[in-house]
Amino acid sequence: EETVIRDEAIKSLCSVVAKQPSLVPEYVVPTLHRLATKADFFSARVSACALFPTVYKYANEDQKPGIRKAYTMLCADDTPMVRRAAAHRMREFVACLAKQDLLADIIHVYKQLSKEDAQDVIRVASVHTSLVVARMFTAEENRQHTVSVIQSAAHDRSWRVRLTVAKNFAQLFEALTTDVDMMPAFVHLLKDSEQEVRKE
Repeated sequence: EETVIRDEAIKSLCSVVAKQPSLVPEYVVPTLHRLATKADFFSARVSACALFPTVYKYANEDQKPGIRKAYTMLCADDTPMVRRAAAHRMREFVACLAKQDLLADIIHVYKQLSKEDAQDVIRVASVHTSLVVARMFTAEENRQHTVSVIQSAAHDRSWRVRLTVAKNFAQLFEALTTDVDMMPAFVHLLKDSEQEVRKE
């Protein structure tokens, strides 16, 4: 139950994996699934979230669909802390995926978390994920999937979300590679009620 101990244990496991990736298919993938499905301890599911990017990189191809499915389950978990942990790791996880797998299995979860009502920290994480996703997508795919997320975030009721968009606006605009007019969102941020947002 001790957060610091759990975090250090996951870091150690990731370090071992980096040095011995051959251990992943036989030993670490089952450990990930065990943690991700531990119904009685949400803390185990939180720990699992931190393992996904590292484990996915070194898993066998036939194991990857199951890992993606387990990740989407945690993104929709009933416990807010688990959803938060999954959102926090999403940009790292998405960066490991092939584009077709992102489109097939993860994009709907990304959109769902970007609308998370209860926790603005999840919507902040979605902005960071948008940058990774936008760089993977074509202009048309960005029009379909990421532009609306970024535009909504620029008008979010939480100043932290708007601040994150403002801080990353230039990179987001460059990554989108689309002719969609992002100027209204930029002007909106320039006129924001929060000084921190306007300053960025």
